[in-house]
Amino acid sequence: MKPSEVKTALLGALCADIPALIWGQPGVGKSDTVNDAAKEMGLPVIDLRAAQLDPVDVRGVPSVIDGRTKWNVPLFLPADGTGLLFFDELPAATMTVQSALLQLVLDRAVGDYKLPPGWRIVAAGNRKEDGAGIGKFNAALADRFVHFDYEPDLNDWIDWAGLNGIDPRIIAFIQTFPKHLNDWDTKRQINATPRSWGYIDRAIKANDLGTFHLMSPGIVGPGIAAELNAFLRMTEAMARYEDIIADPVNVEIPNDLSVKYALICLTSAPMGPNSGIC
Repeated sequence: MKPSEVKTALLGALCADIPALIWGQPGVGKSDTVNDAAKEMGLPVIDLRAAQLDPVDVRGVPSVIDGRTKWNVPLFLPADGTGLLFFDELPAATMTVQSALLQLVLDRAVGDYKLPPGWRIVAAGNRKEDGAGIGKFNAALADRFVHFDYEPDLNDWIDWAGLNGIDPRIIAFIQTFPKHLNDWDTKRQINATPRSWGYIDRAIKANDLGTFHLMSPGIVGPGIAAELNAFLRMTEAMARYEDIIADPVNVEIPNDLSVKYALICLTSAPMGPNSGIC
């Protein structure tokens, strides 16, 4: 499912109070989709990294009162109000933690604790084939969720990038080379993903181009970084489309088809409310 479809389906699950689990490769935007859905519904999010939890973190630390054991509810479990309880990296949690979550996900309770009616449960995680160190996932826990497979989509990303003020040159580059939006290979240490293009945007806005050229290979890999830097140099040299429209006779139009296409992409790249150099 593309991101916009996952978001729509997630909103439906939240409205029906059905626990939802989003599966997808690292860096594609699963957490952002959860937070966007929560924002649309006006709900706060408690973000818990399931891979960092111990079973006692879910059940609570025991204490003895009058010879009987009492479980002290963890502070992160809500006592009232409404919101999303988000277990990120759930498939990477240990089997003991997954077992501890069984009752909370199905019955909305752990021991004497009960999740308030206004709270919903959402989870996300990577798949085994993503090379993210995922082990066995508890089948009983999996059966308690509705599952959504998250796949990056070019048009969805362009819409998101425009709304979030991503540099138009980056959007134009991805439009010109769409395969670079999500170039994932488990054998590589560095991959280009929707998340890394967000890093590229931050890097290009915070630095001069010389510093950016040194940084970019460490964000998207040396091959794609070389193409990106060449594209940026090309856009610096090409005529501005405003000048072409204002004076098409006296402004030099590029002859190279790839340069023309890049100019068209740069012209059509959406300009979000936060566009521009910071």
